[in-house]
Amino acid sequence: MWVKEDYPNPRENVNECGRNCTTSFICDPSGILTSDQADGLDKTLWEISTNGKCTCTECSSNDGHLIYIALIARMEIPTGTSKGMTAYYFAEYLRKKWMNGTCGNLVVIVVSTEDRQVQTNAGPNAFKTLNLDCIGLIYNEVRLLFTNGEYHTALRGMVQRYKETFNTGKCPLEETVKKSTSSGITAFIPWIVMIGIFVLVACVILPCVFGCRMCDDDCCETISGCLSCACCRYEDTRANQYVDRSNTRPLHITLSPSSPKPYSGSNSSTNNRTSSNYPSSTSGDHHWHHSTSFTHSSSSYGGGGGCDSGFSGGGSSDGGGGGGGDF
Repeated sequence: MWVKEDYPNPRENVNECGRNCTTSFICDPSGILTSDQADGLDKTLWEISTNGKCTCTECSSNDGHLIYIALIARMEIPTGTSKGMTAYYFAEYLRKKWMNGTCGNLVVIVVSTEDRQVQTNAGPNAFKTLNLDCIGLIYNEVRLLFTNGEYHTALRGMVQRYKETFNTGKCPLEETVKKSTSSGITAFIPWIVMIGIFVLVACVILPCVFGCRMCDDDCCETISGCLSCACCRYEDTRANQYVDRSNTRPLHITLSPSSPKPYSGSNSSTNNRTSSNYPSSTSGDHHWHHSTSFTHSSSSYGGGGGCDSGFSGGGSSDGGGGGGGDF
């Protein structure tokens, strides 16, 4: 088991990193990668360090970003600390220890195979481009490869994405996510239209048709009248009130203040009014106000991007930061 303070530096402790006693960007004491796999990654990491885009204030002609990979079979987990937190501090510690006067353009990737943890920690300058969101997107892209034990393929994918990020100055997966989201919304448009038509038919047209059959013709001369009939019929049904629609207006339809008062009952209580107290549909030239109420229901939708990946991270005191998770 390894503790962060004892882990060897591949640029200095060449005899302890399993790289055939040569300086390297990779430390692999347990031989998790084959020699050929590590050599291939080393070549790419060297290209990034010499031909990459420099973000330092003063740069030499070949100065780029430094990416180191620390492979661990198993970490020593302190009591009361999670594996994820241990891996985070492991990567942060190595990044700060291995800086060696760099201008904050160093990145360390830590992979602990038995603990099933992967973490990336970037220096202040590197973290401006390779930020937490970008690290998370790239982590999610290669996570399944780590899960399947394809460590070399996963690391090669991460390194390539980090290279693209530094060369272009933006995370390459951000555009992919935007396009995917846009395509997803576009794909749902036909369904939204179909649902809208269904709601229109079920909630407006059908209630209007069947509601007007119970009302008089005058009530249904306009769309608003038709909807009022449907609404009144629905409300009367809920209240268990049976109204003779053949010669009366719905109880919910009231007279305008300027119209003659047709009510002739002796009892002024509205609770005792009956259909006989109201004029028939053919009596008088009254103006009617149709009172229709609508109830809107709202729903909250919980969103998610599939299974919980367990990704977490944060910033460091020096302006750098990083994140990762389990696999």
